[in-house]
Amino acid sequence: MDRDRCLLGDDAGLADDNRALPGVYVAVVMGRHAGFLTAASALGRHYPGGRAAFIETMNKKAKALRMTHTHFADSTGLSSQNQASAGDLVLMAQAASQYSLIREFTTTAQRTVSFPQPRYSLDFVNTNRLVRGGSWDIQLSKTGFTNEAGRAW
Repeated sequence: MDRDRCLLGDDAGLADDNRALPGVYVAVVMGRHAGFLTAASALGRHYPGGRAAFIETMNKKAKALRMTHTHFADSTGLSSQNQASAGDLVLMAQAASQYSLIREFTTTAQRTVSFPQPRYSLDFVNTNRLVRGGSWDIQLSKTGFTNEAGRAW
């Protein structure tokens, strides 16, 4: 896997947040701002061994975090076959809070991302209204929702 960039635009249609043009390479860090679901899909596709190896690594990480009631079936979190208990989600949030980039990206209200080839920019807005409101000191935020979960954050 190219550690500096991945092909993001080819994951169009996997998530509502993907407005990157097909064939667009972006830095992995930029890809996170270009939509967590889209970036997760692209990272899984470019991982050594492909998506299956990426998902296996995700499940190994869950076990390492003592998430005993968790199983990942896809890299985006959109599959109904993904399972996790509330307690395991707390463990995941605690682990995620140790990464400054995750804290930054999940608590940024709005960001403009510039793509180098073809050259264009897109604005991305955090879907969490508490983050966008700006009056709370939010340290970490879960991104997005699914209709199946009742728009649960």
